[in-house]
Amino acid sequence: MKCPQCGRKMKGDWPDKEVYFNCEFCGDRFVIEDDGELVNVFNRGSNNHGTCINCGRSLARGSYTAPWEDGDNSEGFVTCPHCGCYNYK
Repeated sequence: MKCPQCGRKMKGDWPDKEVYFNCEFCGDRFVIEDDGELVNVFNRGSNNHGTCINCGRSLARGSYTAPWEDGDNSEGFVTCPHCGCYNYK
């Protein structure tokens, strides 16, 4: 799989080498979504315009954590930039 940023070959990575990819040149990490779209995991939260389940404020600019990214989360979540609540997707 080639990196959409720089065009260089990426390596499959944990927890599933067919779904998660790292670009050693760019330093970015990508995931293939359920719909087949290749998405940069570091930019996913910036396009999320839902609202926080705790404070009700916008999740725009919230940070996204992919499933298993921190080692023990089986579901992805967006951390609210206002109150820090985890909003599971």
